[in-house]
Amino acid sequence: MRLSFLVLQSYKFYLLNKRFFSNCFLSSTINCEYSCHVGGYKILYKTWYWPVFVLRLVYIWFMFGLCLVYVWFMFGLCLVYVWFMFGLCLVFVWFMSGFINYKISYKSYKSYFCYQNRLILRRRA
Repeated sequence: MRLSFLVLQSYKFYLLNKRFFSNCFLSSTINCEYSCHVGGYKILYKTWYWPVFVLRLVYIWFMFGLCLVYVWFMFGLCLVYVWFMFGLCLVFVWFMSGFINYKISYKSYKSYFCYQNRLILRRRA
């Protein structure tokens, strides 16, 4: 007798949940409040709606993942920028050192050539 009463009550609860399922989903709250009239009495009860809770968890994890992706992207962008500037500085230093070496070698070549010319001119005289 007691078992059949519990089954009947749970079936009524199932029917009420089924009836107000869309309202609960649209309210998007974990504790959904129902009011219904059964036998002339207004019954007000709250129930825990787990899909909304799961959806909120999924949303929180998604936003957390999105923030992580954004942070990693910005970190990677900064690393790329730093490496690019470092490479640019290296290329500039390499170019300037080559240019300076060229100037030095040209000057030394010029002085060497002048020195040889002086020797040649001295030998002829």
